[in-house]
Amino acid sequence: MSNVTYNSKAVKDKDVFVCKGLNFKEEYLTDAISRGCGLYISEKIYNYNIPYIIVKDVRKSFALISKLFYSDKTEKLKLVGVTGTKGKSTTSFFIKNILDLYLKSKGKMPSGIISTIDTYDGSELSESLLTTPESLEFYKLLNNAVNNELEYFVCEISSIAYKYSRVYGANFNVGVFLNIGYDHISDVEHKDFDDYFSSKIKLLENSEYIVINKDLLRYDEINEVLNNKEKDKIFTFSIDDKADYKAMNIKRKNRFTSFDLVHNGELKNYNLLMSGLYNVENAIAAIIVCEILCIDYKYIFKGILGSAVKGRGEIYKTKDGKKTLIVDYAHNELSLKRYFEFVKDEFKGKKHICIIGAPGGKALNRRKEIGTLCYKNCDEIILTSDDPFYESFDNICSEIMSFIPKYKKIRVIENRTEAIKEAVNSYKNEETIISILGKGSETSQNYNGISRDYISDSVNAKIFVEEYNKNINQI
Repeated sequence: MSNVTYNSKAVKDKDVFVCKGLNFKEEYLTDAISRGCGLYISEKIYNYNIPYIIVKDVRKSFALISKLFYSDKTEKLKLVGVTGTKGKSTTSFFIKNILDLYLKSKGKMPSGIISTIDTYDGSELSESLLTTPESLEFYKLLNNAVNNELEYFVCEISSIAYKYSRVYGANFNVGVFLNIGYDHISDVEHKDFDDYFSSKIKLLENSEYIVINKDLLRYDEINEVLNNKEKDKIFTFSIDDKADYKAMNIKRKNRFTSFDLVHNGELKNYNLLMSGLYNVENAIAAIIVCEILCIDYKYIFKGILGSAVKGRGEIYKTKDGKKTLIVDYAHNELSLKRYFEFVKDEFKGKKHICIIGAPGGKALNRRKEIGTLCYKNCDEIILTSDDPFYESFDNICSEIMSFIPKYKKIRVIENRTEAIKEAVNSYKNEETIISILGKGSETSQNYNGISRDYISDSVNAKIFVEEYNKNINQI
């Protein structure tokens, strides 16, 4: 066997081809055979004169084959998995930042990461295409990490990763469950909330230690999973309720958010350069993970303080203070509620423009959430593109607008760059908050299944603030 692949166009002589995917067609196997496929793995027999293996669940089989193909070295890594409807990236980078400070002090390689933003396996830092990659890529990254002598690896784990067995067979040293909301419900994701919820909790079933937000929706329903774990390996946290780790004295001062964290009667203080209670929750989860991994407080304190995450709560202000641009990945009910709470608390009385869109063909409930929440919290809404895929942009906007009363000011500008430019040039004599939501630091958009390069919201925010400042200087 030379290689294993699920991409017929990548097949070479004697490769194993796996017939997987919701949209799999027999013509893909025909193509693979024409390129030299030596064996195929499938849930059904096709009429071709080559060897085959028939399996009951091709996705789980593919994951196990991928694991074996890459020699199953995962036990040599301390593996951390992070799941939740929001906050996965921020928490993952908090953990990575802490671990990297600790590892640097020991003269060792930094930790690896698989995230919505970036992927690093000790060889290459690259922009991510999926939150959690397919099992072949997943196990390849872990194998590379071991070969590059990495000790720690942090993984964002999407619900789809477990629904489609992308991380099947992986055992995590620590699993983190941040929160859950009514998102990702559609024909191509999860048929209902129960399906979404059950996919999320699978990370806990496959983790030795568990870190869980006691304030999350339907927490009591996780008891069945928790009852199968050793009690001293379960750690709860909260900013509102009694838990193993309780946040207290949360305060915002200048650029910092400070809070005390109490555990077993011991109080420790932390400071964040990020705003919002949701980021306090993310930080607490990261702190607990690193304490489980026996990282000293000094590295945890510095790591939390020094963490900044691309496309998450980035704030850009003009010199005259008239325009404040905030780039954030908030895009669903849970994240938008938390985000708007932060803006109202931090920027009381200022005019608020929100630039936002919704993806095509999935997470359809998001459109109502976007329309309803933006109506309640913004003075003006600019609807723009956000990966329309195979659905028309106009149709997506029309559906969002159906949940917004007609007297609310709405503009539709498909090009995100133009939308940001228009917002910056609006209300010239008023202090204005411009929220640029949904895409963060992402550098591509998907139209009709084709990825198009895009200047990220983060870069656009910097560019337009610089242009605005130049115009001020010329007056």
